[in-house]
Amino acid sequence: MYASLQRIKASTSRLSAFQHCGERAWILRSRTEPNTYRVAASYCHDRFCQPCARAKAFRLAANIRDNIGTRRHRFVTLTLKQSNQPLANILDRLLHCFRLLRRSPRLRHCWQGGCAIVEVKRGQDRRFWNCHLHVIVNGTFLPHETLREEWKRITGDSFIVDVRRINEHADAARYVCKYVAKPIDSTAFTQHDWIDELLHATQRRRLLQTFGNWTGKPLNAMKSNPDDWQPLCTFEEAIRQARHGHPTYQHILNTIAKSWRGERDDHGNPLTPPFPVRGP
Repeated sequence: MYASLQRIKASTSRLSAFQHCGERAWILRSRTEPNTYRVAASYCHDRFCQPCARAKAFRLAANIRDNIGTRRHRFVTLTLKQSNQPLANILDRLLHCFRLLRRSPRLRHCWQGGCAIVEVKRGQDRRFWNCHLHVIVNGTFLPHETLREEWKRITGDSFIVDVRRINEHADAARYVCKYVAKPIDSTAFTQHDWIDELLHATQRRRLLQTFGNWTGKPLNAMKSNPDDWQPLCTFEEAIRQARHGHPTYQHILNTIAKSWRGERDDHGNPLTPPFPVRGP
C-alpha cells in the first residue's frame, strides 16, 4: 500500500504518517477498571491503514449503537449493476442515485435518517468494479418490492436490494464493524493498477455519510476521557518482559490480543478495543 501511495504521488505528510503509524507505542491501564488495557501511539488515521480502520470501526459501532437507542431501524444494501466504467464514475453515480432515492416521494416519509457506508470490491470474475451502499436507516416500514422498484427507476438498470430488520444493538455493531473496518474488499488489492485507481477514486471522498435526522451526529467521536487512563509501560518493554516469562506482561499482551480479535470477557461483553498500533 505504501508503494501505491508513492505511485499516486501522495503528499509527503501522508506518506510519513502512514509509514510511522504505531510508533512510540505505550500501554495504558484504566484507572477505574485495572484489568482493562489500551495501546496509545502515533496514528496516521489513513483509511487504508488496517489498524486505524479497525479502531475507527469500534468507535463507529459504539456511537451508532447509541444513536439507534430504542428506535426501529433497518439495514439496507443497495447494489449497482456492474459496468466497465472507471471507479470514480461508479462511486459518483452510486451516491447520486442514493440522494435521488432519499428524495423519492415513496421513500422520503418512510426514511427519517441514518448513515450510509460505501463498500468497494471487484466482481466475481474480477473484470469490473462492484460497489454497494450499506445503509442503517430509521423510520416506518417500507416493502421490499417498493424499494426495489424505486431503485430500478432511479438507476435505470439496477434492482438488487436487501432489507433486514435490526433487532438488537449488537446487530448494528456487527454490520458497522464488518463494512467500516474494511470498506475496501481484499479483491481490490490484487493488482497494482486497481490499487492505484482505488486510491485516486477515493481521495477526499467520504465513504461514510449521515442523512436526515442523523445529520451532524459525531459518529467518529472518541468516548473515553484521556484522564481515565494511566501510562503503564512502552509496548516494546511489555513485549520484552513477556518474552522473559513475566506473567503480568504476558497477561496484558494476551488481553490486548483478545480485544483485537473481537473476543468477549467472562460476562459476554466485548473487550475494550485498544488504540491502533502496528507494533513498536
